[in-house]
Amino acid sequence: MQAHNPIGFTGYEIREHMEEDHVWVENGNLLVFEMPLDDHGDWIVTARYTVDSEGVRLNGLDISPGHLYPTPPPLSTSVVRMIRLSVLERRAKDWLAIRREVGLAIETDESEFLQNRRPGKVGRSDAFYARIAYRYLELVRAGSSPTKALAAERHISQSSARDLVHEARVRGLMTSMGRGQAGGQLTAKARKLLEEGLENH
Repeated sequence: MQAHNPIGFTGYEIREHMEEDHVWVENGNLLVFEMPLDDHGDWIVTARYTVDSEGVRLNGLDISPGHLYPTPPPLSTSVVRMIRLSVLERRAKDWLAIRREVGLAIETDESEFLQNRRPGKVGRSDAFYARIAYRYLELVRAGSSPTKALAAERHISQSSARDLVHEARVRGLMTSMGRGQAGGQLTAKARKLLEEGLENH
């Protein structure tokens, strides 16, 4: 963040600086997430979805500046046309699917498990972390910033992504390249879990 900002910072900038998730839950069953618009990163779209037994339904949509200083360009129809409701809905459902994957939606109504906004490690199996390790190493080989890319894919903060990778190593699913170094290899334990997962699908 800029040290001397004469106007102040947007909520998006603050959450980005604090490495907080850009997805959260309001009032128990209202899923909110924000993201910069493709090719128009000066603008942030915030979508709100009601999540209940009937599924995921768009409740509201906002477009706001990603930063206040320097002053963003005027909001135009070309920016508005970049909003893809189908993409937003898919990302909302992907986030919900991740929560199911870690055991937060088993035999429950979606509105019930959403009340637990920030799950801990309870319910996350070794198989879950094996998949995290596998995807992380794929991103390492792709030459990208692996934790940043993993965070973007799972709609979580980079610090949360680092925690997932660290836990995978702690559980003996991925080797370490040394402190602060990206990379490693899947262990035999992780490969076995991944193979079992494929056999079960």
